[in-house]
Amino acid sequence: MHERNQARTAALIQQEIEQASRLRDQVIDTFGLREPESFPLVVIPACTLGITRLPEQRRRAFRDHLSDVIGQAAVPPAAPIREPEQVAPAPVAASRAQAALGMACSRCQGFCCEGGGDHAYLKVETIRRYLAEHPDQRPDDVLAAYLDRVGHRTYQGSCIYHQADGCALPREMRSDLCNRHFCKALHEFQRNLPATGPIRAFFVAANYGAIQKAALVHENQMLSVPTI
Repeated sequence: MHERNQARTAALIQQEIEQASRLRDQVIDTFGLREPESFPLVVIPACTLGITRLPEQRRRAFRDHLSDVIGQAAVPPAAPIREPEQVAPAPVAASRAQAALGMACSRCQGFCCEGGGDHAYLKVETIRRYLAEHPDQRPDDVLAAYLDRVGHRTYQGSCIYHQADGCALPREMRSDLCNRHFCKALHEFQRNLPATGPIRAFFVAANYGAIQKAALVHENQMLSVPTI
């Protein structure tokens, strides 16, 4: 059964790539673009969950988790906290690609958020960082700040902050994981960025063999592409 599922997954991925390749070729031909190879094909996952009213049970579960995390963060650690490792500066090409990466994520619409559930990836370290940046706030203030960001509607079963227009939390309140994560396809895209020249790509968000959204990207400009 496991091998059958793996084979089915591989077949669906191949189907997505073939469909995405045909779509990219059609778009490039339509606009008569030169150097089509300068628009690498990047197939990313797509969130296909529906928007629903947030159940009160989920709201209570999140409040319980958040209260516990804040309580732990407010207690001075028994041992000195190790300074977080310094992250090496991003290569120049990678930093230039931030606009393109943001546009790619807008096509996906938060597939990576689906695992956030009723904890939103918030950990003790997240709250300690927030407290360090807001020394005037007491635990009750922190609790209120995070709860105030919880909306009435969210993607079904996804992170409690995953809303139709994106994450309800500003970056300073998100976990390190949320701020740094990129899917495998976008990691590969960054590794293959040219040292010089414009940042270009054809991003396709797909799910189980079906293309959901697509976009042609040049630097900080994006052209949404119909997928039907």
